[in-house]
Amino acid sequence: MENNIYKCFCADCTSIEKELIVYSHSSINPGNKHFLRDEVVLHNKPNDFWIILHENVLDLTMISAQGNTIPAFPPVIEKSGSDFFGNTQLYWWQDPTYFIGRITKQPRELRVINTLTATTQKMTVCEEDTLREIQKKYFHYNWNQENYEWRKYDPDRNIYSNVCLDKTLTANGFH
Repeated sequence: MENNIYKCFCADCTSIEKELIVYSHSSINPGNKHFLRDEVVLHNKPNDFWIILHENVLDLTMISAQGNTIPAFPPVIEKSGSDFFGNTQLYWWQDPTYFIGRITKQPRELRVINTLTATTQKMTVCEEDTLREIQKKYFHYNWNQENYEWRKYDPDRNIYSNVCLDKTLTANGFH
């Protein structure tokens, strides 16, 4: 049974999410880091293990790397017949230690065009990412990207305009 729970978390977390919905903890303080679902799914090994629970991204590597199973249901069994919400114990899915960010509200497709090398790179990024964060992600494709000037092309007016690296795509006028 414990193995099935582990596989469920690795795969998509949807069935366990429905079971744990009554325990979602509102005091988890969402940070500014956002992730694509595709980024989270890459972390599916015991020594690198993330899950998505109610749009929150949790890093459970510490639990799984120690060989521990993730205790999903024991708290429910312990509290059967009593008021579960009167409990003040912090469960693993409520522990801010494991919280590393949130799932993006809107993935954004974009093309980065390097006019020097005449190459185009398609990327999917988070709506909440600033251009500086996108620039860091682009490092995977071009290690020298910080030395380039990042600009926005407006095809209606056929001009390039400056962008602010500390703003999001939307804040910079990309639609």
